Amino acid sequence: MNIALTSNGATVFSDTAIQQERSKLEEKLNLKESQFVKGDPFTKPWYPFERKFLKQKLGSLYHCTIKEEDDGLCRVMNYDRISSYQIEAFFTELARIQLYKMSDYVMMPLGIHVSRKMEITVIMPELVSLHDFLH
Repeated sequence: MNIALTSNGATVFSDTAIQQERSKLEEKLNLKESQFVKGDPFTKPWYPFERKFLKQKLGSLYHCTIKEEDDGLCRVMNYDRISSYQIEAFFTELARIQLYKMSDYVMMPLGIHVSRKMEITVIMPELVSLHDFLH
């Protein structure tokens, strides 16, 4: 792996190392539509599931099952058009997070699906909020 240290001691990874890590992540995280099941809408008192909230760029949340074993949440985002460089940039950022060993501090996706209908589904683990945990 190509690693360099700058004059202030910061670690910098080469473009080749980042591209290799990105390729690994793409292979690991890309899902086919048959590998996950979108369930009921995610609803909480602080996250209402109403029509007016569905048209935002951040999409809507659903409960889902990935590969018939893991339960999680999936964020479904609809776009007019999706460019391949946008998807590549997303995976490149995930690769950087992984290489700099920051994945313990960031919620990494369990899977990603980009459909032909210009819909991106990002599947994340379902965590418990502090409010729910305390009450």
